[in-house]
Amino acid sequence: MQMNMKKKLWGLLAFSPLVLFLAVVPWMLRWSAGLPASSGIPSVTSAEIRFLVIGNLYVLFVFVCFLIHLNGLKAVENDKKWLWRGLMFFGHVFAFPVYWYFHIWKGNES
Repeated sequence: MQMNMKKKLWGLLAFSPLVLFLAVVPWMLRWSAGLPASSGIPSVTSAEIRFLVIGNLYVLFVFVCFLIHLNGLKAVENDKKWLWRGLMFFGHVFAFPVYWYFHIWKGNES
């Protein structure tokens, strides 16, 4: 039971950047679509800036957590660890759930 809860918490951590991404992109598109062509840079409230900064810091925290987990795996070869690091760096929002499924949920961790 304890191990299953740990896997679910890692899953929550893995999918949270994707949920955050799916929540922020429509807001950003709506925000940029309402601009006239000659208006230049729109004004952004300080609350919106804080939300974006905190969201980015949270995704950075999740990235570091998954890198620490990946470095502790003995079942993954070093070449594949480098591949996972690259995928997590460039496509972190989509790579975290895939990594979670293959290396945590399926019980491939050591």
